[in-house]
Formats: sequence, structure tokens, C-alpha cells
Amino acid sequence: MRKTVKAERTKSTSGIKSAENEVNKLQRDLNNLNSNISANKRKIKSCRQDMKICWWQPFKTKCKHIPNYPARGVCEAGNTPWRTAIAANEVAKVGVIAAKVTAQKTLQAIRAGITAIPIDADPRIVGLFTAMHTAKVALEAAKQTVKGVGSFTDILLPKVSARSARSTCSR
Repeated sequence: MRKTVKAERTKSTSGIKSAENEVNKLQRDLNNLNSNISANKRKIKSCRQDMKICWWQPFKTKCKHIPNYPARGVCEAGNTPWRTAIAANEVAKVGVIAAKVTAQKTLQAIRAGITAIPIDADPRIVGLFTAMHTAKVALEAAKQTVKGVGSFTDILLPKVSARSARSTCSR
């Protein structure tokens, strides 16, 4: 039975390995998403187009820089695919983080359970130990009973022999 329990633990250990691989895969996915987010952020252009407006005042020209809203709109429209990709990657990242945390907590619980419970505490092994100890106690009781009966027969044997000798004589 111990071999069976050990085999099952080995199977659980291989399950731990696959769970660890899953956590590592989720970490790689998370790293890829972070890389994609960084790459898409680098593709976004700064849309600060200004235009210079000048007017004539007596004896001098005065100029002022004002935002060029049409040019900024066109620039931001060009950034839309990158911002959309960033948003999609951030949403995917939240899902991967949740899956990774869940997998890590599950793995932690599995590790704690396997290392904390000794093989001899497995219910199947405990049942066998109980049966074995009960059998040993019963065997010892039987030995003592036989020993006691043996002693009793040693005590009775002379008296039984004497009685049988008398009974054979009186007949």
C-alpha cells in the first residue's frame, strides 16, 4: 500500500511540475503583453502641432503660437490603432494576472498539502496500521490466554491425573 501511495504522490509531484509549467507559461504571456504594450507606446506620436499666427500692429508684427487642432486631430487618428492595441493588451494582461495568481495559490496549496501530510497519515495506510496493531494485540492476548491455559492445565493435570487414577481404581 505504501508503494501505491508513493506512486500517487509521484503522480501529484508530476502534477506540480505541470502546474509550475503553467505558472511559467502565464509569466511568459505576461512578459509578452508588457513588451507589446511598451512597443505600442513607442509608436504613439506626440501630437502637439502648433501654428504661428501673425498680425500687423503699427510699426511692428506680432505673432502668437496657437494649437493646430486639425493637424492634431489627424495625428491622433493615426495613433488610434496603437492606443486600441494598448487597451486590448491591458485587458488581456488583467486576465493573465488573475490566472497566474490563481495558479500560484493553487500550486502553493498543493505543495503545502503534499509536504505536510506524511505517507503514514494517508487514510489507507492508517487503516492498515490500525488493523496490524489490533491483530498484534489480539495475538498477544491469545498468547497470554494460551500461556494462562497452559499454566492452568499444569495445575489441573496432577489433580485430573489423580482423579483418573482413583476412578480407575474404584471401578
